[in-house]
Amino acid sequence: MEDKKYELLKDAFIELDGGKKAYRIRLLRDLDTAKGLLKGTVGGYIESEENLSHDGKCWVSDNATVYGRAMVCDDARVGGDAEVFDGAVVLDNALVSGKAKVYGNARIIDSAEVYGSTYVYDEAAVMGYARVYHDATVCDNSIISDRARVYGNASITGFSHIYDEAEVYEDATLMDHACVNGNAEIYSLASVSGSGHVSGHAKLHGRAMVYQGAHVTEWANISGSASVSGDAYVAGDAVVSGDAMIYGSSEVLGDVCITDEASINNSRISGHARVEEEGSVVNSEVRGHAFVHGSALICNNAVIDFNRDISYGVVDGRYMDNAMVLETRAGEKGLAFLKGMTAIHSSFDESRGFMARDMYRDIKAGKSLEQIEEEYEKSITENTEGDYQKYELSVLKGLLSGVKKAEGLAVQPDNEPVKKYELTDEKKLCRFEDYYTELRRIRALKEIPEHGVKKGDLGGWIESEENLSQNGCCWIGNEAIVCGKAKVEEEAIVCGHATVVGDAWVQGRATVEGYAVVSEGALIKDEAVVKDFAIVQGWARVRDKGMVYDNACLSGEAEVYGEGRVYESVRLLHTEMVNYDVVKRDNKLQTDKSIPAEKTLQKKRAVTRKKAGKDQAKSPIKKM
Repeated sequence: MEDKKYELLKDAFIELDGGKKAYRIRLLRDLDTAKGLLKGTVGGYIESEENLSHDGKCWVSDNATVYGRAMVCDDARVGGDAEVFDGAVVLDNALVSGKAKVYGNARIIDSAEVYGSTYVYDEAAVMGYARVYHDATVCDNSIISDRARVYGNASITGFSHIYDEAEVYEDATLMDHACVNGNAEIYSLASVSGSGHVSGHAKLHGRAMVYQGAHVTEWANISGSASVSGDAYVAGDAVVSGDAMIYGSSEVLGDVCITDEASINNSRISGHARVEEEGSVVNSEVRGHAFVHGSALICNNAVIDFNRDISYGVVDGRYMDNAMVLETRAGEKGLAFLKGMTAIHSSFDESRGFMARDMYRDIKAGKSLEQIEEEYEKSITENTEGDYQKYELSVLKGLLSGVKKAEGLAVQPDNEPVKKYELTDEKKLCRFEDYYTELRRIRALKEIPEHGVKKGDLGGWIESEENLSQNGCCWIGNEAIVCGKAKVEEEAIVCGHATVVGDAWVQGRATVEGYAVVSEGALIKDEAVVKDFAIVQGWARVRDKGMVYDNACLSGEAEVYGEGRVYESVRLLHTEMVNYDVVKRDNKLQTDKSIPAEKTLQKKRAVTRKKAGKDQAKSPIKKM
């Protein structure tokens, strides 16, 4: 080792916790003339010579402080008001400056730079030519490498890895083995979690999410509140936006557009295809310039291609030879069949497409099937001949058979009513903020055993049938209220004295009960529970098996997922995301001590993604 390059000034120090001190340092020889580090230059503070190597050109300058077991070695620099402590190391040509705090066992190495008001802690590593700045947080076992950039209020947790020239910024979140590389950009309020992978030149922004192993790559653009999950793969120039959902083993490739409330499950969408509005594709393929929109459902290995335009009904792959398109509204399935035939076949099968169109028009005009069969047979016999006549007659028989079959499927067994509930004459006027609305109580028209509802039972209160789906076993019971544009669907239940209002949405097998309030654009889904006096508002989400109860409140874009529980008087605001227990004790938010040990290790992600880190990083220094 060379002679010592600096000394500790025993009369210039700052106090640390526990009565320890950090001393200002001064150069004993020229260190780097190009940067003005000459003999006699006064630097920052270190606790002992173990914190700053006498080898190389490493230095601590300005009011920066290095203490505890932390080390600065090689040609690394720590400056500004930065703090490096615990067992953190800054090596090679790395730079830590500004008001950055690096602690735990964090590593800043190679030519990486950490500056601004950033926090890097736990076992996190920033390496290569990576940059972490502004108010970003990097913790747990996350790695930022190569020429990656993390800035704004971005939060990187878990075993996340960002590399190549990827950028994560604004209020974006990465957690739980998330991976971002290439030239990908994650920004706004977007999140990648659960082994989700974003690469290439892909962009993820808005409130979009990629999780559960899904991969988004090439030039794909995911925005709005769209989600890509499961083993889904999105590539090419695909655009996914709105509230669209892509999941299962789906593939979305090429110049496709998936938007609005469209859903893709275990399907392949390619070419220039579009799926919009409430269109759904399940275990099927949509390709070419096909357009699926409205309330259309494509299922059971169906293939939609060319320029087909499907705007409603069900295209069932089991009946593709006859283009069996059935509308979900009972009593109109025969017409839906014909309209679907027109949509599917008119572009390449004139006889079938045009005949379906004309038959649809005639039935709508009031003609019976017997009349149509007689008239069409006569016309075909008089105007065609040979094999083409046989073909036309076979098409006619096929269409008539399809209409009869479709209408037969519309008949309910045992005279079971199509609707599961009706609006009674019992009304009441309720006030919400600055307006009044008239509500009507509902009555069950058939049993809903899943919720213990018998035919004739009275339920809760709704403003219109738009609030409670007639499909599935969803129900509103007791004195619960659902109004505005709020929706209860699938197997969900709202009961007790709960209120769901605004654009809120309760779906899946979710439960809202007690005196809970779900309002604005909040979403409660899967097996989530909101109860007692809890409030979920704004664009907050409670999903999976998450629970919000007692007097807890979620607002902004906060999210509870997994098996997370938020209770007592906890308030989660803005973009906080938790999948573990959060409770308020002694006026402080903390994780519940009763939860498994492995979950308590995630405490640095509690409530605000950075607040836990900032609390731990709060400087113990008192300037003299």
